[in-house]
Amino acid sequence: MMFGAREQFGYGECLNCGCIQIMEVPVDINKHYPPYYVSFNQIVPKLKRQPLLNRLISGIRMKKKHTTSGSRAFALLKPIKTMPGAKILDIGCGKGRLICELFNLGFEHVTGVNKFIGNEIHHGFNVEVLKIDLSEMPSNTYDALITHHVLEHMDQQV
Repeated sequence: MMFGAREQFGYGECLNCGCIQIMEVPVDINKHYPPYYVSFNQIVPKLKRQPLLNRLISGIRMKKKHTTSGSRAFALLKPIKTMPGAKILDIGCGKGRLICELFNLGFEHVTGVNKFIGNEIHHGFNVEVLKIDLSEMPSNTYDALITHHVLEHMDQQV
């Protein structure tokens, strides 16, 4: 049960990867994402654009950061060796905390989507959270797609 709705949901676990998925998505799923939902109340860091010189030499700096940084944001990108010039989409991003963290680390092409937020959020420097369904996004636009605690909320994971 969630948020006092007194509803129970069945979940299944993928035998191949262990991912959990809701078995039957409620028709009125929006009511399960009220304004006080945890990811809608994240503290989002203020954007700090890197100085021009740092942006120009960011490739060299990022390679070092990839190997030495303990940042949660870098930990997500390290396995796929994503560099600052990459276009990154965070799916189900809440208010966009992760994309703002990435921007502050030098990733300037970051966008988030979350169809359950109240309104689109524009953080500045073209960092934004769009209120649309993933299916409405143009194909082949991003170099890296990120999800964090999202798949269990999706009715069609594939």
